Amino acid sequence: MITSCPGHYEPSDFDLNALEKAGPTLLLIKTDGSLQDKELWPDAVKDLKPKSVYKTERGVYIMLDSFYVEESGIFFPVDGFETDNGLGEDQTYIKLINNVYSYYRR
Repeated sequence: MITSCPGHYEPSDFDLNALEKAGPTLLLIKTDGSLQDKELWPDAVKDLKPKSVYKTERGVYIMLDSFYVEESGIFFPVDGFETDNGLGEDQTYIKLINNVYSYYRR
């Protein structure tokens, strides 16, 4: 599932129903920054074996791949965050299902 170079993922790469159910749990965690406590992660996230999981004011990022300054994975936005908000080509999002996105940052 994880590629050698970061980039966007396809819907067929994941169990999207399980990830969709996991999103609200991650978004409820009341911390910004790294979510190191893997015990708080839903099983659908643990199964991905992410390099890291972190939360920002935009939402929760599940980093699956990185190479130097590039990174990609799954993103769960907070309510009201619009993924086409002018971040430009340095950070892009592709909707996989409802509130589950593939993200790519360079």
